[in-house]
Amino acid sequence: MLIITGTVVTLSISNLKTKNLTNMYADLKSLNDKIAVYYNSYGQLPVKEKFTGSYDFVIAANPNDDAELYYVIDASKLNNLILANNISWSGDDVYIINEKTHMIYYPKGVSLDGEMYYRLPGEYSKIEKTTLDKSDIAENADDFYGDYVINYTTPSGDPNVKWRIFHADEENIYLIADNYIHFDYAPESERYELSDEGNGYQLNLYNVSKDYTGSENIKNLRITKWISYVNEYTEATGYGIQSVAFMLDEGRWSTNYANTTYAEYAIGGPTIELWCASYKATHDRYVECTYNATGYQVKWSDSTSSPTYSVSGAEDENDLYYITDINKCQGMWVASPSSFRSNNLMSIFYNSLINTNSYSGSLTGFRPIVCLKSGIQLEKISDTELKIIEQ
Repeated sequence: MLIITGTVVTLSISNLKTKNLTNMYADLKSLNDKIAVYYNSYGQLPVKEKFTGSYDFVIAANPNDDAELYYVIDASKLNNLILANNISWSGDDVYIINEKTHMIYYPKGVSLDGEMYYRLPGEYSKIEKTTLDKSDIAENADDFYGDYVINYTTPSGDPNVKWRIFHADEENIYLIADNYIHFDYAPESERYELSDEGNGYQLNLYNVSKDYTGSENIKNLRITKWISYVNEYTEATGYGIQSVAFMLDEGRWSTNYANTTYAEYAIGGPTIELWCASYKATHDRYVECTYNATGYQVKWSDSTSSPTYSVSGAEDENDLYYITDINKCQGMWVASPSSFRSNNLMSIFYNSLINTNSYSGSLTGFRPIVCLKSGIQLEKISDTELKIIEQ
């Protein structure tokens, strides 16, 4: 008799349940990763209807969950999602997410050795404050200055620049353009346009300065809080302060850059006082500014020398305070007259130099400032991104 021998492999019930749990964990991990990408891109969760099935899973729920905000995940919105479990997406056989904590559950659960499992193991998700106002930004400058506000758009300004948190105080949050604006999206004065030095970004103030007298054109209290000079030297003239008057002509700049839903006004760049206030909030060693009858002077906070029209060595890890790439410009205009001479105003260059610059100087560009409305709130959606909460 011919006897055929061999091994018969049987998948036990226990092994099958272990596989089911492994598959659920794999799905939850994949969903976590995909949903994080989706939320960072769109600022909302990829969900369908509110979950109405069994709530047995709450025995393992995050105590920080909002009990009223469990939603069925819409897998069709998640690109290249591959799930290990072949779930029906009906009843309890769905994956759900809590809107508050973003914790994901499988309400049907998996049973193993007398225990039910509904979510990934480990600690509960950390709950951070995601709704932020001007005070939150001001008190945590190191965390938020430089972050991008992804949904701020302008009426007709340069669509190629993005907007970053530059400063916050007891009244407002200020944004700065992350790069130089192009000539096509720059405002004009009443009779003149900016002088384009050739590449569309290097713009000087030779023409537009002629439309202004000087300090007497800068009277708006929202603006003068950042340029104390004009409150003391109310009749200052010269092409430096005339150029500054154009940069601080909020009517001109707001037309292009102040979204009236969110912003109070826009100007052509930071004043040196605003720049110093922002820099001081994020650095132990900072730049101080003072002024004389001609214009502003600067010095380092730890220096015993007298202030002058130029200092170097400003630190900037991510191009917030100056732009190191010289592809478009070598520096940015600062809306403050310089103490060097009456034809000059301040500029900050790619090499960390805060310096004087003639109003007709070339190689310099504009990075507008937007002042958001006082009541604006932001939502943190990633480590470097915020969005304005719709009113």
